[in-house]
Amino acid sequence: MKGIRATQMFMDICSGRLGIRTRHAEEALEQPAATSKLSAEGLQVRICSRPIASDPPHTLVVLASEKVPGEVAIDFGYKAYPDLQRDLERATPLELTRRLAERFGVEMQIGDQRKKLFVEDKVTVDDRDPRRYLRIANERDHRLAPLTYLRTESHGAHLRASCLLCFCIDITEYEAWLTAQRG
Repeated sequence: MKGIRATQMFMDICSGRLGIRTRHAEEALEQPAATSKLSAEGLQVRICSRPIASDPPHTLVVLASEKVPGEVAIDFGYKAYPDLQRDLERATPLELTRRLAERFGVEMQIGDQRKKLFVEDKVTVDDRDPRRYLRIANERDHRLAPLTYLRTESHGAHLRASCLLCFCIDITEYEAWLTAQRG
């Protein structure tokens, strides 16, 4: 696959703090064991998983977006251990991401809806700028990793956020869990 690049967030958080090598993320995209795809006008999001034979074994999950055909951005990656999801091999990458958001997600508010995970949701909003209608609570002042694949669009007399995939992970909590998994 040509045109793959890691985003700054992937480099800072996933590679820098979580120890996920860019090469391994690229391999997960190029030769996934499983893939979940979400798409909307002009945007495709791929969530790919690949088992990693290490001690202890785990599954690497990589989220990548493609806004321009052939140009893939590696946005985020995480390690899933059996403590997160039994039968890791059977779970789809989207199911693993749901579990990650349930366990380590921080509640987000988009418009008047509050959730830890938005998947293909349409939410009425009052502004075109996501910085004005998307709120993330960080009451504990932890390091967070927000992923927001969304667009604001006109819908009759109203505006709405078309949320392809939006969630925010508490990296401080997730790192502590990773440390415990490695034993």
